This record gives sequence, C-alpha cells and structure tokens, in this order.
Amino acid sequence: MAIKLTSTDIDKQYYLKKHDQAVQIKLHIPNLYLWVTKSGKCTFRFKTYLQGKFTWVTLGKHPHLNVNTAVAKAHEMQSKRDAGINPNQEKKELARKNLLLADFIDIYLSNASLLNNQAESTKQANIYLLGIVKDILGNSKIQDITTQMIYSKLLKTYIDDGKLAMANRFRVKLNQLFKAAIKQELIIKNTAENLDTYYTPKTAQSNNLHLTPNELKQFLNDLYSANMTNNVKYYVHLAIILGVRKSELYNATWDMIDFDNKIFNNYQLKTKRINKLPLSNQAITILQRLYKATKGKYIMNGKGTPINKPVSKNFFNEVLDSLEFNKSRERKDRISPHDFRRVLSTLANESELFAPIDIEMALGHETRSGVEKHYNNNATYLNRKRAVLDWIADKVDSLIEPELDVYNLLVVV
Repeated sequence: MAIKLTSTDIDKQYYLKKHDQAVQIKLHIPNLYLWVTKSGKCTFRFKTYLQGKFTWVTLGKHPHLNVNTAVAKAHEMQSKRDAGINPNQEKKELARKNLLLADFIDIYLSNASLLNNQAESTKQANIYLLGIVKDILGNSKIQDITTQMIYSKLLKTYIDDGKLAMANRFRVKLNQLFKAAIKQELIIKNTAENLDTYYTPKTAQSNNLHLTPNELKQFLNDLYSANMTNNVKYYVHLAIILGVRKSELYNATWDMIDFDNKIFNNYQLKTKRINKLPLSNQAITILQRLYKATKGKYIMNGKGTPINKPVSKNFFNEVLDSLEFNKSRERKDRISPHDFRRVLSTLANESELFAPIDIEMALGHETRSGVEKHYNNNATYLNRKRAVLDWIADKVDSLIEPELDVYNLLVVV
C-alpha cells in the first residue's frame, strides 16, 4: 500500500530513529520508495524495470533531498523509463564524464579485498605509487587521461634520470588501475596499455643497460673465474651490492667504514652529503678481507697505485672491458659501472618487496616530491635501507656458483 509522506513525517517517524529492521516504504508516486535502515538513515530510490529485470536508482538521501524534490525526480525517471532510457546507465555516463582520477584512486584503494590480498610491503608500495600519480595527474578527469599525458607529466622525469624500473612500476600500476576503471564502466579504453609501444626502456634511453638475473649470473661467474687479482674482483662485487657511484667507491677511505655498527658513511660527491649505508654481512666480509691486506687509507688500491691515492677514474671501465662478458658484446651493449646501480634498482623494484622510496634512499638519490622530502628530512631509515641492501647481497650470492668459494679468496694488494 502506497503512503503519502511529507518531510516532516519522515523526520518524526523514521529519520535517525531506531527500528527493529530495515524497511522499504512505497510512496504515493509510482515506483518511488523510501528506504529506511535500522539506524534510521533514509534514502529515496526509484524502482525501474528494463531489459527483463528490476533495478534501483538512488535519487538522494533525506534530509538533503526533500519529498517534493524526490517526487519531481521520480516523475523524471518515469519519463526516461517509458522512453527506454536506463537511468542507472545515464548516471554512470555522467559519473564517467566528470570523475577525477584522484577520486577514482581513492575508490580503488578503498577496495578492501584488493588490499587484503597483498603483502604489507606491496600494499604500502602501491599506496606510495598511486599517491604520486594523484599529485601529478589527479586533477584531470579520468576519461581525459591520455598516453602522452602519462608519459610527459609522470614517466619522462624518471626515464630521463635513468630510473627505468620506477617508470615501469608506474606503467604496471596504471595499467591495473585503468583496467579496474573499465570494469566499472567508467572508461572504455585503457590508455596505459599504449605505453608499451609509446615508450620502452630501449627507446627511452639506449645507453641505459639492465642485466637480467640470468645475465647477472653469467657476469658474476665470469668475474670470479677471470684471470685477475682477487681484490679487483671484490671491488666489483662491492660496487654491485652497495649500489654506490663508481667515484664514491674508488674515493672511499677506511675511516668511512664503521665495522662495529656495520655502516658505510658514504660521502656523495654529487650531492655533497653523507648517505649512511647499512652494510650487509657479505659486504662486511669482503671489506674485512680487503682491510687486512690494504696498507693505504683508500679502500681501493690497485697495482702500482701509491699508498695514499685511489685507483684511477677509468679503473672500473678497464676492468669490465677485460672480462669475456663484455668482450663478447658490441661496444654499445657492454656493461658499465653505473649499470650496477640500475641492476640493484631494477631487481629490487621488480621484486615488489620494498617501497620505492626505500630503494631510492639506498641508492642515495635526491628525493623530489613533498612526501619523499618528508621521509628524508625526518629519519635516515637505516633499517629499511638495510633490508634492500641485505636482499641484493643475498640475491647476488644465489647467482654465484658455490664452488667458486668467493668469500675465502686470498687477497694481496
């Protein structure tokens, strides 16, 4: 039986009143209902029948929507239904046209099942990545986002800085985000899919090389099988597991190493500041063996190098070019010292075990966003950097043939 109610009636009988059960009240206008929850929340809904099934269209909540306005909206819905127009589809179309990317990211992150199925580190990494996307692209309507916009406003900065693994993580996450938007019928086309052809690491920066785990395995075993002094092999090993710039390593002195606390107080020539690097057990073992054999103040002393002078700036390039791994490649495809930092960054990012900011800080990169500066200015985050550097050291160990017994080599400097 239909009931004629006024807004005053709703206030007196239903709104914010406790009820034994939720009820649906059929009002005096065809297909207009008032839904009342047990706690007394009141919503006007319109019942429509299209394509063989009933659906509900939410008109608004009392008291923000009064009875007279609800009646007017119901008449409008009835006219659209009679004309064969699906009001819900029309609402979705309107939402699709006006929804901001920032608002959809909030919807995406509020999906409890999505977050609960992820490890805590992965969850935090996703929140961090999408937070950056919101800051840069969030004020654009989701249907207006283009591939070129994603590239120029978001990815290009990372690509130009050689942070290709980070750029790829954004690409993967945006692809997932837009797929979710398609499922909700908010967009028709996934513009992030086109990034695969719009930009690739190869075309983005041809001089940035990355070793796959299998290639890194070949490189490491070639290194430790090569006819060169063991201290040189250890220098290269340190370059990989510390993730420092080559100039920082060959200029490093023993007073920068805190063996007791397992810390390398790395002075970054590029930023003119100290980046505290936690030392893995593997790094400590190598450094201790080098320390016992080294007479000078520098960690890296090459053959014929004066005691109080480091090796030359071309040292690493010459060592790498002497390896069969590089000799077998064209010059443009040969690994360089800086590529070791990219190896660490890419492998750690692809593992999805760490928040991107932890990897960036382990590499000593200058942070740019407000969020990153907040982290960087309030703590050194040693434990989080340690997790990254311990992981890469273990990863390297897993790729070296056990019979090479690399941590028991005789070192003579």
